[in-house]
Amino acid sequence: MEMLYSRIIGMPVFASDSSRPICSVQDLILDPLSGAVIAFVVGRGLIVTPSDVLSIKHSVLVRSNDDVLEASDVLRVQKVIDDGMGIMGKKVITSEGKVLGKIVDMTIDDKALILNKIYTARVILGLLQHDSRIIPAKNIVEVRADSVVVKDDSGDVVEIEVEREAVGAVGA
Repeated sequence: MEMLYSRIIGMPVFASDSSRPICSVQDLILDPLSGAVIAFVVGRGLIVTPSDVLSIKHSVLVRSNDDVLEASDVLRVQKVIDDGMGIMGKKVITSEGKVLGKIVDMTIDDKALILNKIYTARVILGLLQHDSRIIPAKNIVEVRADSVVVKDDSGDVVEIEVEREAVGAVGA
């Protein structure tokens, strides 16, 4: 089943031996080559690796508090952080150089913990989104420090209409 990034962020993290959350998910770190989740960021410099996750549905379940690690302890994770290779909010361009917008959300397979799709949109003033698209992860050609390059717009990209509420908007 697919899970939206926007739903994963803020999820509580529970240890199997505790009834209280030990932290919450603040971000995901993806391998820029494979799209696999390599870490759940749960605090400043703190992560949980996918191998320590027992399940993920409405919360993330780990074995114990000891599964929360320093990001610097996992070299692959630290390299992605240092290289600035996270993809949320990055500009999306086609191989031909056409700008499609920014990544506003993505879906992750909850079993394999791998990127399935990215949701892009052109954003105006940080509130209004238009020209929204869903792009399958297989169409990602390259992840750069400043952008994500996807296959040329040849019909594989699905146009969608997305209305998102601005958090804290007046009258919402």
